[in-house]
Amino acid sequence: MVGAGLGGMSVDDMLGGFPADLLVLLVGVTYLFGIAQTNGTLERVVDGGLRLVRGRVALVPWLLFLLTAFVAAVGALSAAAVAIMAPIAMRFAQQYRISRCWWG
Repeated sequence: MVGAGLGGMSVDDMLGGFPADLLVLLVGVTYLFGIAQTNGTLERVVDGGLRLVRGRVALVPWLLFLLTAFVAAVGALSAAAVAIMAPIAMRFAQQYRISRCWWG
């Protein structure tokens, strides 16, 4: 309403600037992680990562960095790689009781 009423834009112009690819990507990643959560894949990834770091919390960021780099190298866009790794990083934070907030 703002674009058409105040900006004098047509509906086609407004929809032309909408990032439909990003919307599809985010909906797809959300759906993928809904399935991965339900079938236990996330738990297996987190358990495997916990075995790799063997309780050394300082290695968790490096492990997550390497996993994200792998996901990006396979072909995912950087935004998709972050969206894919965010739930896994939250699981690691929960397992090690690391604050999930950047401010403390």
